[in-house]
Amino acid sequence: MVIRKGLQWRSCLFSDSCRKDRAGSPGGCMCMGDNAMPLEVSSKEKEPGVCVVQPVGSLDSNTYMILQEHLHTLFAQSCPDIIIFDMEGVNFISSMGVRVIVKTGKRLREKDGKLLVSNLRPQIRMVFDIIRALPPERIFTSLQELDDYLAHMQRKTVEKG
Repeated sequence: MVIRKGLQWRSCLFSDSCRKDRAGSPGGCMCMGDNAMPLEVSSKEKEPGVCVVQPVGSLDSNTYMILQEHLHTLFAQSCPDIIIFDMEGVNFISSMGVRVIVKTGKRLREKDGKLLVSNLRPQIRMVFDIIRALPPERIFTSLQELDDYLAHMQRKTVEKG
């Protein structure tokens, strides 16, 4: 499943004057760069009950609805127990993007599910560190590290009972 949407421009972290004064023209911004990207979201079932969601682009106030709608469709179709956000392709995240991820985690916890995050770029990791929105044990440096963790948790569950 892939949802794609383009942008005219995205809002700046600062004021309207930043877009005009610093970048020289409306729609460009030196603080966020001129590479405003549309957000593309794909997902795949890794194994039964485990879904990997891969957003690519900027996850901000102009694009968060794309991810939100994708997740709504995902829950309506399959209702996974574990959602893994592979964030390798996300180059910017605003509070609205964080909000979608946090709300997804809350929804999963309500049914004893889990939210896991992997491949955070340094600037994205910094945002989560600042707001402490994700527990550190649920952030993985790669999908391989995540797979190792999932295999360990499954062995642990089998050993219990």
